[in-house]
Amino acid sequence: MVNYKVDGLVLKARPFGEADRILTILDPRLGKVEAVAKGARRVKSSLRGACQPFSHNQFFLWQGRSLDGISQCEVVESFSCLRDDLPRMAAASYVAEFVDDVVRERDPSPETYELVLDTFRWLAEAEPTKANVTHILRAFDLRFLALAGFAPSLDACAGCGQPLAAWAGTGQVAFSAAAGGVICPACRAGTALGGEEGTAPAGETPGNWPDTSRLDAAQPGLPCRAGPPVILLSPGTLASMRHLAQADSARARVLRLTPRAAQEMGQALRAHITYCLDRRLKSLDFLDSVLG
Repeated sequence: MVNYKVDGLVLKARPFGEADRILTILDPRLGKVEAVAKGARRVKSSLRGACQPFSHNQFFLWQGRSLDGISQCEVVESFSCLRDDLPRMAAASYVAEFVDDVVRERDPSPETYELVLDTFRWLAEAEPTKANVTHILRAFDLRFLALAGFAPSLDACAGCGQPLAAWAGTGQVAFSAAAGGVICPACRAGTALGGEEGTAPAGETPGNWPDTSRLDAAQPGLPCRAGPPVILLSPGTLASMRHLAQADSARARVLRLTPRAAQEMGQALRAHITYCLDRRLKSLDFLDSVLG
């Protein structure tokens, strides 16, 4: 039997059998790992505390035939507030589902691990207001999309590649999830992107796609085959997105998002993520119900 050590974040914990749990753990060296914690659902189990979602632990695992198992564990950072406070829980659930959906098993990504750990710490430290939680999630979205290879184009037209400075003036800029980022007026007017053009109406709840003939209603967990309509971004919103996409944690925390920037950025990134994943993340319903 081969034993090994994992320094990981618990992305997901689900019941297994009568008293066990299967954990999905994100480790910087091994990537995503699944392991069974036998008896972890029993009240007196020594593994119970380390099997909580979003916790940061050191695990000692044994290698099994089809599923590895946890023999010992030590809690490094409990992050109990991410489970006890609804806004923080909703945000952490979103981060965990997004990462679990994109990261493959046994595919190391120390940058992703550090990003998730930093995001959990930021959520734990900040006041759980709607503005703070939204800011943290938008910073996470942009940095994780870049690590996953899904970063939206924010410096050049996603359709023809023309630099932003060559065509963007002082007005609003169109963002197309189908194209993969901002698009110039010529590409927006053309038919190269496929389908008919639409524009998200003013006042639309961030990230909820309007019911148009171009778009199938996005239901949690179901494929979304059609692209969302074009979303208009103010210059301030685009500047904030570019800042967060390139900023490290310290610089990302300094930025203050205006309500308009938060709304437009939320619309654009949610549309982009849903289009890239070809489904709507289930945790968005919980997040929306909590944040309003």
